[in-house]
Amino acid sequence: MQCGGSCKNDSNHFLQLEIPFIIKFVVVASLATVNTTRDQLDQIRMISLDYSRSLKWLVAILWLVLLASHSQAQSEPSNVVLNDAEVEFVKICDEQKIALTEYYDAFNAIKSVDEQEIFSKNNDPSERFVKRLLDFEKEHRKSNIGLMAALRICSIGGGQQADANTIGRREVLGFLHLYADNPMLPAVMNELHYGFPDQSTLTCLRKIIGSESVSKENLVFAQFALAKWILVNKIERENCEERLIEIDRGGKLILPDERQRIVNWANASIPTAQLPPLEKEALTILHSIVSGNDSPRWPIFSRVQAGSPIVKLDRTKTEGAPPLSKTAEGLIFKEMYLGIGKPAPLLNLTLSNGGRWKLSENRGKAIVIQFSFKGCGPCEEMYPQLRELKESYGDRLSILSIMADEKETDTIEAIDSGKVTWNAAFDGKRGPVATQWSVLGFPTIYVVDGSGLIAARDLRGESLKAKIATLIQQSDKGAKQ
Repeated sequence: MQCGGSCKNDSNHFLQLEIPFIIKFVVVASLATVNTTRDQLDQIRMISLDYSRSLKWLVAILWLVLLASHSQAQSEPSNVVLNDAEVEFVKICDEQKIALTEYYDAFNAIKSVDEQEIFSKNNDPSERFVKRLLDFEKEHRKSNIGLMAALRICSIGGGQQADANTIGRREVLGFLHLYADNPMLPAVMNELHYGFPDQSTLTCLRKIIGSESVSKENLVFAQFALAKWILVNKIERENCEERLIEIDRGGKLILPDERQRIVNWANASIPTAQLPPLEKEALTILHSIVSGNDSPRWPIFSRVQAGSPIVKLDRTKTEGAPPLSKTAEGLIFKEMYLGIGKPAPLLNLTLSNGGRWKLSENRGKAIVIQFSFKGCGPCEEMYPQLRELKESYGDRLSILSIMADEKETDTIEAIDSGKVTWNAAFDGKRGPVATQWSVLGFPTIYVVDGSGLIAARDLRGESLKAKIATLIQQSDKGAKQ
């Protein structure tokens, strides 16, 4: 398992908020990966950097980008008039950004890791701002601006069980059902499968579903969020177990306490024994959404003005989003056909260079399938390694990038420039392949062995290199026998 960063692209991950400067702590196997969103061709929804670097250093960089961008946004003209409560909320968020920027500046000036830890424990302003946001929500409970405070806390998330942001999110889960009739609720529900796992998420979503005041659409959205949370949690638990096996077999640690972090994450997630009935429940919900007569579209939200933490429903973009039934179909497909050890779906795609790529014609080879798009930093960070792998193994390795670019000319440009020297197929915004495969983040990677079985998911760096070497070795041995 590779717990690297990921990019959220509106072209396929249409559930993601259009909030460009919210820091999001996404934790896979409790290895705190830092994410932030920003505008880039109106596609990037969240950028994260590899957790193998210093976590605090990364957050500092992200907060500096956040603050600089927000300062530019403040100078842009806007006709939006905020009321007193909205002005107060924006003030809290602005002060939070400044405090965290100053904190990380000071943190990075400290060279000793031990001294950094001491400084962090004594000076991290997160707890103070989480309390301010919770107090603000309580004062404005059941209003849109109160929900924005809950959204802010959930968007920031948390990286460890005792993290101030994780604790704040847990408090939000306790009262979120009070907003069951609010049309902005899906904005918060969409954040619940990020961050440190918390089983109280199940309780929260069940309360919303069972609320007497829940609106018809929010009922469906909450059911979908429940199913999605269960299945995402299941996959992440499987990733944890795979990584623990890898570590116990002598795999290189990315962080000194990586194993303990993974164990902590697994202990906080759904127990293995409870997964089968929950998985069955999730699939039942998704099949019900697919077979329903009236499938709503998950709402997309936009900022009320540049750099603002306040969002509003974007009806135009929501109308262009796929029906929820299509997304439910993708989650079902992913659960049924994209697990490790299962036969990879028989892709048959037209390449942007005019050729064809068929999975069936690549049997006997190791295969890397990467979902990517122009402007996705973590995706493009993989390109040099993919070029190196292709050069090293030649025809024994087949690489396919499925591009979620807005225009096919972007895909062709990547090929012509030499960035992409392997097979690339244009899938487009909300593309059929990425939708069917339920791609939730970019890059998404599948590794397929010579017999056509899915051998690994979302490997990068040394983990991907080692896996490909093993598969090539196995293929070579099979060819000699």
